[in-house]
Amino acid sequence: MATSGIYQIINTVSNKSYVGLSVNIEKRKCKHLHLLRNNRHPNIFLQNAWNKYGELNFLFKVLERCSPEELFKREHYWVKTLNCLDPQHGYNLKETSPFGKNLLSSEHVQKLIDSRKNLDFSKIHTLNKGKKVLNTVTQELYPSLKEAAIAVNMNKGALSRLLSGKRKNHTNLIYMN
Repeated sequence: MATSGIYQIINTVSNKSYVGLSVNIEKRKCKHLHLLRNNRHPNIFLQNAWNKYGELNFLFKVLERCSPEELFKREHYWVKTLNCLDPQHGYNLKETSPFGKNLLSSEHVQKLIDSRKNLDFSKIHTLNKGKKVLNTVTQELYPSLKEAAIAVNMNKGALSRLLSGKRKNHTNLIYMN
């Protein structure tokens, strides 16, 4: 029968540790060992320490057995208690939450923000470049997005987002083919 609970992977040389949770601790231990032995563990700091100190200098320890409903709360407790988020003491990379979801680190949030900044809008721009804009109420046809934006007193970029479907279009304007 599977045992759920909180486990710790301890580097006996540096005394740093990684704390995790699992509904099946033995299976999770096997997964960690498989990844570490094959140099494929997603936690690069734990993997580098494993590569440096070797398997014999690591212990896998069950800190606490608990029900699956208590896992997140107990993991949060142990990560805080053992100070595993501090690189001087542990290998955990993300803040934990007693409510069941890992919180994103500030570095991860910044990466998400940066990735959205680099979206390639050139394809959309190319498709809409040179298209005329029609006012569906007045039937007035504007030769360009710029002229339509001036006529309705709107920022050209904002109007482009409305007409290309990135934002809900609350105007009477549409692109003409």
